[in-house]
Amino acid sequence: TGGKGLHVVVPIAPKLGWSEVNEFSRLIAEFLVRAEPKLFIATMAKERRHQKVFVDYLRNSETASAVAAYSARARPGAGVSMPLAWDELDASDDVRKKFTVRTSPRKDAWAKYGSARQSITDAMWKALGKK
Repeated sequence: TGGKGLHVVVPIAPKLGWSEVNEFSRLIAEFLVRAEPKLFIATMAKERRHQKVFVDYLRNSETASAVAAYSARARPGAGVSMPLAWDELDASDDVRKKFTVRTSPRKDAWAKYGSARQSITDAMWKALGKK
């Protein structure tokens, strides 16, 4: 995001509406919280997030906002919202310092994004306790 966050972006075939995708992402967030309650939280209140990863499923709605890819952030250091492939993530990196307006590589981790399409299957819904 260019800030402290990480957006996980998944290309989904456009078969479902916004409310269904939001519901699916909410169920994923709740699953993560149940599986690892000391690590994850799905509650927006900052005072409850101490030392936990906030899984913000609310970005998955028609009216939600999120910083656009390749955008510089108006923060000290001028971090950039940089699309990355999973193999580019390293827990030891501070991506806020690694990707700035001066240091961001000229590449496109999402080059194949437009041609990738995944479906949310009945088995996925069932695994999360729905349908």
